[in-house]
Order: sequence, then structure tokens, then C-alpha cells
Amino acid sequence: MFPDEFKELFLETNGATFGDWTLFPIQTNGQSALTIDITKQNCEFRPRNIPKEMICIGENIKGDKHCYRIRKRFMQELSMYGMIKRG
Repeated sequence: MFPDEFKELFLETNGATFGDWTLFPIQTNGQSALTIDITKQNCEFRPRNIPKEMICIGENIKGDKHCYRIRKRFMQELSMYGMIKRG
């Protein structure tokens, strides 16, 4: 379901920062006490206005989310600028 480049990026970087963007890390056995990981972000801290078919994979310093949209058997990359209500 996830694109190969997405899987490779997460396996190689796991929580990397690119400019203003940070990818949510994937929890591993050695990181059991992460404050936020991709699962917590999407289950516990997910913004209400993001559709259920979206998975948040990162965010920028302004709080905008970088998401993938699940579409049947593939994922579509989207950035959610302006969809997140702040404050």
C-alpha cells in the first residue's frame, strides 16, 4: 500500500527533518518511550478535520500536516496547508 520510496525514506531516516518539515518517527524496540510517533499522531493527536482516508506522516514548524491519502490499493501524497485549524 505504501509507495516504495516512502518505505525506504522512513527506514533510512526514521523521524528526519527536511527544512521546515519533520517526519513522524516509527517506533522501534529501541525507542519505546517516544513522545510522538506516527501511530500516536494518527490515533491520539489526529486533527479532527483531516479525512479518515488520510494518514499524517509529518508536519512543518507552522503545524501544517504532510499526509498520504489511501486510495484503494495505493497512496497519494498530499500536504494539508490551511486545513488545520490552529489556536
